[in-house]
Amino acid sequence: MMGKDGKQMKLQMLCAIIWTSLFACSDPKASQSELEKANVGLLPVPKGVAQDSLRIATLNMSVGWHAEDLVLKTLTDSLVVFHALKDLYSQYQATEPSRRMRATATSLLQSSLDVICLQETQSMFAGDTVQFHYVDSLLQAMRNLDSTRHWTVFRQSMNRVKLSVDSAGNNMALEFYEGNAILVDERLSVLTGTDMQAEFNAQVKFNILTEAVGSTRGYQKLVVRTPGGALWQLFNTHLEIAILPNNMLQGQELNEAVWDAWQNLDSGAQVVVGDLNSESGEGGVGAMTSTKTGLVDLWTLGSQSDSLGFTCCVPDFSSPAADYDRRIDYVLARNILPGGAVERIPLFQDGFWGSDHALLKATLYQ
Repeated sequence: MMGKDGKQMKLQMLCAIIWTSLFACSDPKASQSELEKANVGLLPVPKGVAQDSLRIATLNMSVGWHAEDLVLKTLTDSLVVFHALKDLYSQYQATEPSRRMRATATSLLQSSLDVICLQETQSMFAGDTVQFHYVDSLLQAMRNLDSTRHWTVFRQSMNRVKLSVDSAGNNMALEFYEGNAILVDERLSVLTGTDMQAEFNAQVKFNILTEAVGSTRGYQKLVVRTPGGALWQLFNTHLEIAILPNNMLQGQELNEAVWDAWQNLDSGAQVVVGDLNSESGEGGVGAMTSTKTGLVDLWTLGSQSDSLGFTCCVPDFSSPAADYDRRIDYVLARNILPGGAVERIPLFQDGFWGSDHALLKATLYQ
């Protein structure tokens, strides 16, 4: 039997052990340093206490042709329109979409992701014949490579255009649309009623002959719970090209929507990803990462060897040279723990590029 003094000594030792285990790894100076480095987007807590993680990626799939080739032409003459559409379709075919989807599927599965956010998820028709569905074909390629992985898919279709041009005996009939998509691994839970999508108020509108068309942009939102129990509020978007004022306007509009959604999130982290079509601190991304927003551009916190983080754009899908020359793809977040990482993954597989953009993967902690 242990005496009173022995019990008291044992209790004191137990308290000392508990106290040491709770605070031995805590370094107030290091925590403050992390806070100063990461600003208001990251919690001032020591490394090594994360309870849960999320592996998320963003990828512009590339529709295979340059939208500005259509948007920026004078499209009031049927012969000009015919050649413009013919050029677009030739560009699309030259990128070999089936081969690109297989290359993309390989890179995505090798990256071990929980959530995949996609932009420019095109569907192409020639006349009444379906040519290709990017998301469906990507999912099939992923199943062929690994039948054990299953994904819940959320789609946002935009930019549906159907044009038929007959000029001097030449006919060209094309229909296409593209948009955004989010793929969530079945091991994650999607909170009921949290998935939504919206189009921006600031849109590009123009006419092709007598047909009113436009370049529609928007965003998706949903909340997922990872297996450890953490909540993650996710936004996926594609802003307009930077040469147009709509890029800034859409960034401001999205920032307001993200902030409003943050006020209604009781716990968890917020993550915004996508092709923001603007360089760091400028345009749409500048509107979302000012000192007042609380959203942090996570690439700027890392120690990657390629500190520029260029993710766009491969000019030739059959060339092994990436030739990335700008950074327009981003992972922004708030309320995550320090210690995460963002990595750029070029999508070159079997001698071919999956997209003209690189895959941007982030590992985040709560």
